[in-house]
Amino acid sequence: MKRQTFNVLFFIRKTKLKKSGETPIMLRITIEGQLTELQLKRDVMPTQWNQAKERCTGKDATSMEINRYLESVKLRLLDIHREMEDAGKFINPMEVKRRFLGLNEKHMMFFEVFQEHNDKCRELIGKDYAKVTISRFDTCLRYFKEMALKKYHLKDIPMKEIIAVR
Repeated sequence: MKRQTFNVLFFIRKTKLKKSGETPIMLRITIEGQLTELQLKRDVMPTQWNQAKERCTGKDATSMEINRYLESVKLRLLDIHREMEDAGKFINPMEVKRRFLGLNEKHMMFFEVFQEHNDKCRELIGKDYAKVTISRFDTCLRYFKEMALKKYHLKDIPMKEIIAVR
């Protein structure tokens, strides 16, 4: 497969000044002349931005944090591009952007997984499970849902958050 050109550029939108005087930091992904842009969730004072270096010029904690964030974004994008290249997939800037934003992932939810488990166990009544066991699983799921809604105001919990707690 032919190697593609891939470029990541950070810049600021001076035309979109906020009330605080800061401007949003933008990201442009370019592959073979095709490009896509997205706004990062960081803002900077236009006087503290060096476009040649694509970084903040300040030595204060905020500037250092923004520079670290920009570096991690660039590394993540390079990893995504490399993974897609290794897999031999068609690479375009929109697909890299989707993967960066996590839009290609199916987000598993706790109560969905719990319900799937109960449904699979229900099929095994008489073989591996008794009917009483399945009713207990269903009761447990119902109580979990009630507790999550009442105490945390959540209808479901992303599995990513449960796994991260470990």
